[in-house]
Amino acid sequence: MADTTANYALPYPESTDAPEVWTDMQNLAEAVDGALGDVDNTIGEAASLKPAGRIIASGTQSIPHNTATAIAFSGTDEIDTHGQHNPSSNNSRITPNVAGVYRFTGTLAMGGRADWTYIEAGFRKNGSAALPSYVRIQPGSNNTVRMVQVSVMQAMNGSTDYVELMALHLNAAVAAQVTNQSSQYSSSLEWERIRD
Repeated sequence: MADTTANYALPYPESTDAPEVWTDMQNLAEAVDGALGDVDNTIGEAASLKPAGRIIASGTQSIPHNTATAIAFSGTDEIDTHGQHNPSSNNSRITPNVAGVYRFTGTLAMGGRADWTYIEAGFRKNGSAALPSYVRIQPGSNNTVRMVQVSVMQAMNGSTDYVELMALHLNAAVAAQVTNQSSQYSSSLEWERIRD
């Protein structure tokens, strides 16, 4: 085989080569096998750079009246492909260990009250910077579970940056309120890296 293809360097005989069908086929098969191995490695490397996760609050949490509070996720992580959440230490934080742009989606579930003024959820970066993601609902006067969903896209440095889902509420009694936790209505946080 005296020549190769331009894109993948796969060998092929020239028209002037002596016919060596078995040798030519073996050389071609080995070249294709090597090229497919390179493709597999590239796909594997790309997948390793696509961290994703989903955590669900495993219990209730008392949220003080009119005080922004990070939601704790202390239970077992449902999905955490790259170890970006620690349920034992700083369990309100997602700390991406691969730099890039991430999409964070959080759901805040609050127990029912008849005297809500409003409930608010949003994201905070690095403990202080509120991200442009806050959503406020005014739930009315019925005593049912309330859910607020919020999403934000944020660049993360892959080492020290972290994000937390925050809760804030006001009610007429100026009382603390617990988050809801059940098989249907629990606070949750999902994330995925969407680009470099």
